[in-house]
Amino acid sequence: FYFPNLFRIDAARRKILEEKVLRNGNVVVWGPGTGISDGTTISAAQATAVTGFAFDFLPVNDHRRTLLADVSHPLTKGLSPATVLGGPLAYGPVLLPKDGHMLGRAWTKLGRDLAGLAVKERQGADGSKWTSVFTSTPGLPAGFWRNAARLAGAHVWCETDDIVLADSSLVAIHSAAGGPRKLLLPRACDVEDVVTGQPFARQVREINVELKSPETRVFRMLPPAAPEPAETVPATKSGSIPPAPAGGFWWWLRKPLAAASGVTRAITIRAFDRTRGW
Repeated sequence: FYFPNLFRIDAARRKILEEKVLRNGNVVVWGPGTGISDGTTISAAQATAVTGFAFDFLPVNDHRRTLLADVSHPLTKGLSPATVLGGPLAYGPVLLPKDGHMLGRAWTKLGRDLAGLAVKERQGADGSKWTSVFTSTPGLPAGFWRNAARLAGAHVWCETDDIVLADSSLVAIHSAAGGPRKLLLPRACDVEDVVTGQPFARQVREINVELKSPETRVFRMLPPAAPEPAETVPATKSGSIPPAPAGGFWWWLRKPLAAASGVTRAITIRAFDRTRGW
């Protein structure tokens, strides 16, 4: 869950958050001014009550920049340690976390050494755990959101910074750069190209496609088709029945056989099942 602009949190909104969001292993990312007001006053008290962080409240307009300080955490793993979040726009007041685990260090006035990005494990009203993440800067990178999805147990469709739209039956990818791309599917599927209507792949857990620059591809995920019927196996010359294949069975088969004399005879092959016998 991401709340970029939830500035006002009154009792009614807090109750909804506690019942629907702050629970069940969810990862909740709070934007720069989350909870700064309860509708009547401006302070850090309501922000602390909802997010769980203690805050330094700066009643100033300030630009927001955060330098990553820990790239070993599951939320920042794979990000460059040189990553700087934020931009030159100054606005306020400013909330900076004073506790939790620091993922990024804020560049602030007055020589403060506080977090601009922090994470904290919390316990919901129902006793379940959830993860609270506060950022003092907008514009978190795509790699962060993939990591957040993984931490929450959500499916990650693509490991590259492309635009992906997906639901339970369709997945689309757009790339401005082009090149080989891989879409990770949540289950084994047959895949069809929606634009051409042609089959693309069968019983796969990933889609590998070469994209032009720029290009959009749209795929439909279908349940895997039923396997082909088992082939019948003829009797040997001696009339004996060949060994049954591993895990399989022979279908009943009555096949007319022409004898050398021209008289038609029939041979019956009985069915064999490993769990039930002949």
